[in-house]
Amino acid sequence: MSAVAVDPTSSANENPANTAVVVAEDFRARLQLRGLLLMHHVQLAGEAETIRKGLDLVRATRPTHLLIELTTDDSACFGLISEAHAAVPTVKVILIRPAAQGYSPPTDLTSRPDILLREPYSNLEFAQAVYSSGFEPANTRSAD
Repeated sequence: MSAVAVDPTSSANENPANTAVVVAEDFRARLQLRGLLLMHHVQLAGEAETIRKGLDLVRATRPTHLLIELTTDDSACFGLISEAHAAVPTVKVILIRPAAQGYSPPTDLTSRPDILLREPYSNLEFAQAVYSSGFEPANTRSAD
């Protein structure tokens, strides 16, 4: 699968200011993240399965958030994070890692994720990661 940019006008999202690019090698991981973003009223700007395609999407769509779930070594993820911050300085990065996998934050602050989310995570933990890293929930109540 190649990188996929999503047409922002095609979403029923109530708060289009909240956008995300998902970079995950595994199709099931992308599908799960897509569903969680939708549930939390965050518009998917695009998804990719490789670092290079993900960075291209970040540059093209300028999302508010970047979610990364890759099995590659940390240094490759840190490179993506650094380049994403250079392209879109305001992008907030959520790095998803298995709880059993070690993690050593890089010394370069531009290479650090804003949030480290450990798998397995609950819907509540995902929401806390999303909202604590700068998302604002969309207004989901209709005016009465």
